[in-house]
Amino acid sequence: MKKRRITAFAAAVLLLASLLCACKKDGGKKPTGTGGGTESSGESRYTPDVPDGITFNDETFSVLGIDPALYLSTIVDFDYESPPEDVVQEAIYNRNRRIEDTYRIDFEHEYVPISMTLTALQTQFRAQEDDYQLIMLISREAFPAAIEGTALTPDSIPHVNIKQPWYLQKVNNALTISGTQLLAYTDESMNTYMQSVCVFFNTEIVKNNSLLTSPYEMVKNGTWTLDNFYKTALDAKSDANGDGVYSPLDGDVYGVISEADMFWPAMWVGADSKTVTVDKSGTPEFTAPKDQRLLGILSGLNDALKNEGLFLNTEKFFGSLENYVCRDAGTQYFSHGGGLYRVGTVGNIQLLRSMEADFGVVPLPKYDENQADYLSRTIDGWLHVAPSTVQKTERLGVILEALGAESKNYVIPAFFDRALDYKYIRDEDKETTREMLDMIFDNATMDLGDTVWMANIRGPLCQVIESGKGNFSSRLASLEMLVKKNCIQTVLDYIEKRG
Repeated sequence: MKKRRITAFAAAVLLLASLLCACKKDGGKKPTGTGGGTESSGESRYTPDVPDGITFNDETFSVLGIDPALYLSTIVDFDYESPPEDVVQEAIYNRNRRIEDTYRIDFEHEYVPISMTLTALQTQFRAQEDDYQLIMLISREAFPAAIEGTALTPDSIPHVNIKQPWYLQKVNNALTISGTQLLAYTDESMNTYMQSVCVFFNTEIVKNNSLLTSPYEMVKNGTWTLDNFYKTALDAKSDANGDGVYSPLDGDVYGVISEADMFWPAMWVGADSKTVTVDKSGTPEFTAPKDQRLLGILSGLNDALKNEGLFLNTEKFFGSLENYVCRDAGTQYFSHGGGLYRVGTVGNIQLLRSMEADFGVVPLPKYDENQADYLSRTIDGWLHVAPSTVQKTERLGVILEALGAESKNYVIPAFFDRALDYKYIRDEDKETTREMLDMIFDNATMDLGDTVWMANIRGPLCQVIESGKGNFSSRLASLEMLVKKNCIQTVLDYIEKRG
């Protein structure tokens, strides 16, 4: 197995860079889905449905991924040159060695900054080359790549069966248009679950403030709602020097620490509202302009943000979202007691291992007590896509299914049974925390207007929230024709062309 690393740029320097620490990158996700699978006889193992005895003569299989050294709160690694000490990384190593040995394949992996993977896909397509058989993209890049024909759709790859249990059915369903599966996430796509948005809370702040109720208690009794989320955040904020101006430089305690593009969409997705809905035929519709529930959620958020100290926007204080460093800095400020809540991804848990106070984790708040389930917003799920120029598609399909099956066999148990229970979860009530994480993973979903069409919908909507003007209905209405033409109609035309 070969491995190469490309260093393309240095990390940005931020105001609180001193707070950042070098942390190991681990991760995983819970298996989901109800499709059929094959368990090998004699042991509880899943095996891909591919021809028996198929091998590939020690051919090189090249994968282009995102440099894990640049993204502390995610796991984007694919392979390792030797068995690592970390349990999840060791599982990845064992998974790949098993696949290499079984199918006589030689994995070769390159790392680049996130901005370069889409460029690599496009370059390979223009040159009609077969340099990489898999390239890691985020969903808003992978979705149009499938429509444009630069990436293969699952149904065009031999042996790929999206009904197998290592495919993430709920997330995949959100990306299915008119019965066409444009993308397919599997248990190999570990960051899909590490990118599930949740709410971390400082248990010490809860215990020391008589006004606060434990979020664990609220989740269990069904009262973890938007109203109670905002109320407790306001009850917890504290102006350290009493100057009426909140700043991390003064050691002020905020109600919520997050990024604007993390926090704001989380409020409407968690409250079971979407900017784009899909009807029974699978046709997407931009329903946001007339969705009174969504407009009410946005108005409530707008009102809450008028309270000084409610929200620390990490992007404003710590710098650009470039390389996600401001997210890591925000997590570190939370770990030093800077806020009651940290709205972030499950992957942030890796940066909280050194936190002195205990922390808990809960799903996003519901709209009200009548909402059936607590939902989790999945953002920018990173997955490996196959360039349309791949020549050996049968080999590609075999390896994709093997990666999914062996991830379910090796990686998922390592994360859930070992890393979560014995390494990451460290508050007094581990059983409850694990229950919360299961809830988050089981109810992961996507809003197409938040993910794949973020530039057309989420971005402009966040601008309105940022302005504080609250003219949501008129702004959304102004986007309607553009969204219908450039987003929805584009994908419908593609599906019609496919037949």
